[in-house]
Amino acid sequence: MTDLGPAGKGDVAIVDAILQMARSLRVEVVAEGIECREQVESLRRLGCELGQGYYFARPLTADR
Repeated sequence: MTDLGPAGKGDVAIVDAILQMARSLRVEVVAEGIECREQVESLRRLGCELGQGYYFARPLTADR
């Protein structure tokens, strides 16, 4: 089983199921709320290639 940081095993199963369903439907998935390197690594192991969250950048104002 993969580690999604503070997420539990049930959360990993849900993320894996969503990713499998998206692949079946040929839908691209963007993981949101990524806060640490462990989450990035776990999501990549599960096959999720796109993500956003504080780990990558803090929110910006509209003018930035």
